[in-house]
Amino acid sequence: MLAIKALLAVGVVAAAAAAVEVVEVVGVPTEGPSPPAVSVQPAGESAGLPKMSCSRSAKNKAFVNHCIRTNFQALLPAIRNGGVLGLPNLTPYEVATQALDIKTLPISFHVELSNMTVHGLPDAIVRDARSDLRDDRLNMDVDLTFPKLMFKGLFEFTNGVFATWNFKGRGPFEFHLSNIRATWKVQGRKRPEDTHMMIDHVTPVLSYTIGGLKFWAKGLVDGAPALDDVVNLMVNRLWSDVVELGKPAVNKPLSQHLTALANDVFRSVPYQQLFPDSSEEP
Repeated sequence: MLAIKALLAVGVVAAAAAAVEVVEVVGVPTEGPSPPAVSVQPAGESAGLPKMSCSRSAKNKAFVNHCIRTNFQALLPAIRNGGVLGLPNLTPYEVATQALDIKTLPISFHVELSNMTVHGLPDAIVRDARSDLRDDRLNMDVDLTFPKLMFKGLFEFTNGVFATWNFKGRGPFEFHLSNIRATWKVQGRKRPEDTHMMIDHVTPVLSYTIGGLKFWAKGLVDGAPALDDVVNLMVNRLWSDVVELGKPAVNKPLSQHLTALANDVFRSVPYQQLFPDSSEEP
């Protein structure tokens, strides 16, 4: 019985360790006139760079936020296959390896996720944006909805302890998330002599909620393959608990991945081009 309980706990945390990839805050759509749409330059020195019209100095902040939301949404199809704004391929997005240490009573273990692919990121819906854009700093909250995300890869547990029982495991995993809503805070700074903004942090604003999760894995505990089906069944029944259990473990590495992606963009385009200090507005 102890082994079965431990296996269930391992399955829950295994799914959570990779599953919690986004967060929720319901954004309020910004009303107002439609801003000029973003365009991507087809050729020349600025090839692949967005031509924005969202002014950081505009007095009408509601217009600026609406402009940011509209332009970000229009940009997603252009970055789907990578090669634009310094971004990698997002269809799928590949994560070579990610290590996590889980330490929560009565279970603890180290897990390595490898060869992971994430499907569905470019299908995000930009629901709202709130910004404070200055010449030397940037603060922005962006509300996103992901209709579906799928994760596939390999996991390996080591140094696993549940009460007095030691365990390890290795195998493939796959899980599907639905109706994921997220709010991310983006913070950056720029020195007067620099032309590009450096992003310090991309972090979740509030706690997560997810509409649904389906999980499958094999090899969760070495020497007990018959228990894989039991664990998969229990994780799928207790998926909301899986999400809650995984939050503390994934926040930091998730923030690191998103901050790196944001810096890919901001290193590729001068701040003045992304958010000029003058713009058409109503």
